Amino acid sequence: MKALVKGKRKFIIAVIFIVICITVIVIIQNSKEQRTQWNNSIELLSRRELSKTISFNGKIESASKTYITTDLVGMKVKSLNVQEGDYVKTGDIIAVLDITSLKEQIEHLERKNSNQSKIIDLQLKQTQEVLEYIESKKSIQLVELNNQLKTAKSKLNILEKKYSECQKKKMNKQKRNQSTFELDVEIAKYRADIQDCKSSIDLYKTQYKDKQEEYNNQIAEVEANLMLSTNERNFDDTYEIDTLNRYIGNAVIKAETSGIITNLNIEKGGYCLDKNLAVIEKPEQLQISGYLNTADYFYIKEGTEVEIVTESIGNNRIPGIIKSVEEVSNGEGFKTITTIDNSKYQLKLNMNVSVIVYLEKKSDCLAVPYDSIMFNEMGEPYIYKLEKRNDNQYNVIEQRVDIGMDSYYYTEITGDGIQEGDYIITEPKSFKANQKISMKAG
Repeated sequence: MKALVKGKRKFIIAVIFIVICITVIVIIQNSKEQRTQWNNSIELLSRRELSKTISFNGKIESASKTYITTDLVGMKVKSLNVQEGDYVKTGDIIAVLDITSLKEQIEHLERKNSNQSKIIDLQLKQTQEVLEYIESKKSIQLVELNNQLKTAKSKLNILEKKYSECQKKKMNKQKRNQSTFELDVEIAKYRADIQDCKSSIDLYKTQYKDKQEEYNNQIAEVEANLMLSTNERNFDDTYEIDTLNRYIGNAVIKAETSGIITNLNIEKGGYCLDKNLAVIEKPEQLQISGYLNTADYFYIKEGTEVEIVTESIGNNRIPGIIKSVEEVSNGEGFKTITTIDNSKYQLKLNMNVSVIVYLEKKSDCLAVPYDSIMFNEMGEPYIYKLEKRNDNQYNVIEQRVDIGMDSYYYTEITGDGIQEGDYIITEPKSFKANQKISMKAG
């Protein structure tokens, strides 16, 4: 009997010992988790460089452009030896125009205008073909641009809905005193995407209007030529033959300089609809063409220093200077030209870039995340900082501060009670003044 009682007593003592050990382990583990949580809400006060910026999108183009032109507007393209992006040398043959109709005109004129009516019929037929070709090209390209515009508007609607949803989520988190940092980042991204989408819509509208105007001008010019051919009368045959022979001599289109072909305006089997056939751009001399909205225009002027960023150069930033700012014809923005030095980088024609303009910049200032700052009943800003009591033991102190410049995430603070290296609480809503906490060193 005594042995049984003694055994039960040992069992009870063992159970009590195990319970005490488990309790101690849980307390230690909770303490560690609490210290980890606090450590994640605390950072050292440090000096930073703050800045306020605006930015706009641009495209790399050449500062040196040579326009390839012809007087043979309306001629058919017999052969085309280049495409956009090709590098050509001076004298290279870009295209050859079909001069069959010109030779036929000369033959007719050399027979003393005996078949002048046939010449006029040929001109009328060719002009009518050109007119039909323009109408076809106009219809295809305007439909394509209109589809691009619809797609961009649809994308904008989606982005605006997602932006609104994030705003609502942020408001809910703010009501629950939760951190909104990740949502702020997401909101900023949607805001930037929405701005880019609106810029694309503005660009498509401009392109649509410009292309419509371009084709209408071409149609008006061809119709005028059609009317002229209809009303044409006999004139000095020798003079016209000389003129046609000069045109024949210009039927082979050659590169006037070396560089990269851009803005190619002809296609094999098509017609020369404009005197400007192509542009040759020198890749060694680059600049950036971009567009500003009206709100940002007032911050920009000729000579403003900027920085250029693009994915191809990683974290590097290329210095540039605004060369010119001028209002575009549709009155919906301002075109800018930015000069750059490409000697140290590998920027290429038609590359998309972002141009950053610094409105304000300040270095070597004490700054904290803007969520670290709170306001008392008097509207005075303050932060929570830690005051050390002993090893790993701290008091939460309410420290009055003055607010200076703010940037995207950080805000400058000043005051007699703060210095570089202080422990600052970045999520103050999780703490209270005079709270005593334990924090793991480092």
